[in-house]
Amino acid sequence: MDAFSNIAIEKKVLGSMIFADDVLREVYPTVEEEMFSLSQHRIVFQAIQQMVKSNISVDMITLANTLKSHNVLDAIGGVTFINDLTSRITSFAHIQTDILLLKEYQKKRQLLTICKTTLSRLEYGEDVFDILDKHVERLNEVYVDSDNGEHIITTQQAVLQVVEQMDHNRSNDKVLTGIPTGFYFFDKKTGGLQAGNLIVIAGESSQGKTSLALSITYNATRQGYSGAYYSLEMGSKELVARLMAMNLNRENIKPSDLLYKRLDDDTYSFVLNNANNISNCQIYFDERVNSNLSTIVRSIKILKAKYNIQFAVVDYLQIMTAFTKQNKESELAEIARELKNVAVKERIPIILLSQLARDRINPEPTNS
Repeated sequence: MDAFSNIAIEKKVLGSMIFADDVLREVYPTVEEEMFSLSQHRIVFQAIQQMVKSNISVDMITLANTLKSHNVLDAIGGVTFINDLTSRITSFAHIQTDILLLKEYQKKRQLLTICKTTLSRLEYGEDVFDILDKHVERLNEVYVDSDNGEHIITTQQAVLQVVEQMDHNRSNDKVLTGIPTGFYFFDKKTGGLQAGNLIVIAGESSQGKTSLALSITYNATRQGYSGAYYSLEMGSKELVARLMAMNLNRENIKPSDLLYKRLDDDTYSFVLNNANNISNCQIYFDERVNSNLSTIVRSIKILKAKYNIQFAVVDYLQIMTAFTKQNKESELAEIARELKNVAVKERIPIILLSQLARDRINPEPTNS
């Protein structure tokens, strides 16, 4: 693997298409020959294209026969090469993600070619404005080609979506259209946590933001929803201890008691008997994440693809870092913007905790 290709993913995508007919039907329309950097892979995909157009079932034998009929089977490495494509296929769970990665590598190679051509023309001393015009023109071609138009929605389509949502709401036995937080008045006003929303819980330090977020997480998971919790201050052990203490509903048992004190037999048994209430909740903690925005975003996407999480909590904004280094305000704006984009793209609500600065003269919260 280099910066402009990933042979392992190319093998996986091709192998999956050969191995399973339902995968082939699902992904074939989104795959292009140029997505494969290896010439053997492009030859195999050309054969698959021909077989699909001719309504020929794709498997190892029919593919080998097709390649042989075109006198290219030996050139790519024979049946052994085809067998190698399918021999390591164990799951198709992330096939769409793999295809997106191949598209990214394809665009990188296209950009590299454009840049090399532009550099070559500069070295030959061609007119700089002609070079600029051609460079921008080719960049636009790559950009437009990357846009399949699937994200463009007409007013008519949007109206139909609203009507479909109304019909769904009427036919659904659930009172809420979103994920319940367990807080009655909030759920009544909002319908619960809605997919695509970025919800900010803001307050001064030590005012209970984390407790509120954990309560929402616990209440939602008790109703069968699954979520991810990212704490940049506490590990999963500390967070679960807080959840367990909250669930016990006894003021004399604190999270620190569970972690750092020797419990008597009765208390230990009481805690143990109630532990299942927490262990059955589908909450995911990624211990590898740090304060970097891109790491958290990548983790959310992975957990969504792998475990189908339905919401995420990020605790908290001011500790996070982003690419923008001009000033803290620009950095925080970029973080909020990127998390909102992820919420919309992955169709999940994201709860973001944020500190408010203390102002003893004017205690009313302000935007600053």
